[in-house]
Amino acid sequence: MKQKLKKLFFIFTFGLFITCGNNVVNAKNNATISPLPQWNGQNAATYAKNYAKDYNPYYHAFSSDCTNFASQCVLEGKCLMDGDSKNSPKKKGNIVNTSSKWYYLSGGDQNNYVCTTSWCRCSGKNAFANYWDKYNIGCYKKLDNVRKNVSIGDVIQITLKDGTLKHSIIVTKIDKKDIYCASHTADYPQKALAKINKNAKKSWGNVKYTIFHFE
Repeated sequence: MKQKLKKLFFIFTFGLFITCGNNVVNAKNNATISPLPQWNGQNAATYAKNYAKDYNPYYHAFSSDCTNFASQCVLEGKCLMDGDSKNSPKKKGNIVNTSSKWYYLSGGDQNNYVCTTSWCRCSGKNAFANYWDKYNIGCYKKLDNVRKNVSIGDVIQITLKDGTLKHSIIVTKIDKKDIYCASHTADYPQKALAKINKNAKKSWGNVKYTIFHFE
C-alpha cells in the first residue's frame, strides 16, 4: 500500500499526462486516435471483476459510485493520472470541479482524499465524459451495434433519450451470446448487457450506450 501511495503521489505531484487509444475514430469529429501500447483492457476488466462487490479500500466509496469505479478500472488498464499539485487530500474529501485533469489521491484512508469531478461524476459539467471525450467512439441504441464496436476494458455509459449519461459500466467479457459488464451501484462483476438493457428500459425507458474505447 505504501509503495502504491508513493507511486500515485509521484504521478499526482508532477502532473504527468498520458492518454490512451488505438487507431479508432472519434464519433464527433472523425479524428484518428493515436495508439498507446501500454493500454491493457484485460487488466481493467480483471480489476472490475475483482472489486465489483469487494470494494478496494484505497478509494472512497461514493453513494453513486459507478464512475469512481470506472475510473479505477481505466487507471488499472494503464492510463496514468493527469495530476495537479495545487490540490491535496482533505478529511471528508476534496473534489476538484474540473475536466481538464483526471486524478484521485488518498490521504491515508477512504475519507481523506482528493479527486476531480472527471474521475467520479457520470453526468453534467466536468464529468468523466468531458475529460475522455476524445475516446468517445459512438452512442448506439441496438446492442448488435454495441457488440460490433466494443472491446474488453471499454467504459460504456448508459445514455437517456435526452442525452443524459446515467450510469457507467465496464466491459469484462465478450462472447457470441452477449457482452458482459461490471459495475458499482448496483454492484455486479459480470452481468449480460441484454439484462442490463432490460432493467434500464424499466427504469428510464429507451436508452443508448455511449462507448469510450481505449485500445
